[in-house]
Amino acid sequence: MPEASEYSFGDSDLASRRLALLARIFEPSMRAFLERSAPRRPRLALDLGCGPGHTTEIVAEVAGPERTVGIDISETFLDEARRRADAQIEFVRHDVTITPFPAGPADLIFARLLLGHLLDPEQLLVRWTAELAPGGVVLSDEVERIETDLEPFVRYLALVEERMRAGGGELYLGPRLDAFHSGAGLRRRSSEVVRVAPATAEVAAMFRLNLRALRSDGRLEGFATPAELDRIERELDELMRSADAGEIVWTLRQTVFAAG
Repeated sequence: MPEASEYSFGDSDLASRRLALLARIFEPSMRAFLERSAPRRPRLALDLGCGPGHTTEIVAEVAGPERTVGIDISETFLDEARRRADAQIEFVRHDVTITPFPAGPADLIFARLLLGHLLDPEQLLVRWTAELAPGGVVLSDEVERIETDLEPFVRYLALVEERMRAGGGELYLGPRLDAFHSGAGLRRRSSEVVRVAPATAEVAAMFRLNLRALRSDGRLEGFATPAELDRIERELDELMRSADAGEIVWTLRQTVFAAG
């Protein structure tokens, strides 16, 4: 992830584990987005902010590009991605806020839950679109809103929203992207929302990993007291034993941008 707008959860082992769980929760909606909007058999597909490569593998499988390249700033994540993924998938260390990218013009650029961590996302979309081959598309998958009445989830999300904002990011970026119709050399081809309602226990496990990752390197200092963080973590532990589903619902904004 770019250093200019740091990835909120870091690249520790805890962060890697939460990304694996996040990938599992949101894989169905991501696959459907790619099947609906990605070009078939593109020559080059780029997965921006690829982390340990879970999304890159799905891009390669669904879109079937001749060449797939995952790009991330974290060498720790990239080492893990290279160990896990098919040898035909390439991984390159690069700051995604800097263009040109270290690969030729792409037919498909994919970015999931990335722009919310970065400064000036609209301007980045314009610059990313300039990296497309003729007829190529940028697919962005971001959070529109998260709905829940469970108090531990509500408190956790408020904490993360504040932490991301302090780092220059925006948790609920979807409405901004929906309002961004065009820029210099860019046009929005489509903008849709999908809802994801995972099991409560899965979400609690992911949030608990997130919280521990944030606490492990001091990223929550000044945002909450240790006692408050301990209380949220205990409550998340309890929710990990829940058999319920649909008590928290993500609405994801899936947008497609092209040159023009």
